[in-house]
Amino acid sequence: GFYLCYQPFVSTATGKIIGMEALVRYKDEVYGEVSPGRFVPHLEYHSCFYDLSMWILRRALTDTKELLADNPDFFINVNMSHAQMERETFKHEVVAICDELGFPKKNLQLELTERCRNMNLDYLREQLVFLRDQGIKIALDDFGTGSSTVSLLCELPVTNVKIDQTFVLHILENTNNQVVVDSTVQCAKRLGLSVCMEGVETSEIKDFIGQYSANYHQGYYYSR
Repeated sequence: GFYLCYQPFVSTATGKIIGMEALVRYKDEVYGEVSPGRFVPHLEYHSCFYDLSMWILRRALTDTKELLADNPDFFINVNMSHAQMERETFKHEVVAICDELGFPKKNLQLELTERCRNMNLDYLREQLVFLRDQGIKIALDDFGTGSSTVSLLCELPVTNVKIDQTFVLHILENTNNQVVVDSTVQCAKRLGLSVCMEGVETSEIKDFIGQYSANYHQGYYYSR
């Protein structure tokens, strides 16, 4: 019952779609469409999680490759699960899948999720350095929440910061969120990182956050 949906990234400079994120969904005859908020927490502790995560990666690269002929700079974001990062062989499998499919590694960006960020920092850095040396980009997902701190931007070889939607959804009326978003974007830019703002759900939000000069946006305003 698993399948993938793709939510686009929209460039703030051109207004065009420049990439997308792979999102796993689940549906069957008994339960119908099941929210990721309900099934993902269970999957994270299930023995099938690693195999499912690798299927997601392979499926996402296969689908994205069809788009590269017309847009060679188009990129795909795929979440990295802790089940993947815990395996020493994972980084080699990623490279092998890219080579097998003929997928350019520079067009792949792996998203570092919350549970991954709780891993041993030295081990995590070693895995990410290997992937970066292959040309694969690394995004720090849901930045500003949980264990996601500014120090990680300095200690890990990330290329992109994704500002969590909790700071964006109420940014029009919450001045604290405005300060956090502004400072995060400026910090990331000075570190040479690109910035994605999640949770762009209305035209009012889109217009307001234009002042912060993020590289691209993601959210229901553009596509569910």
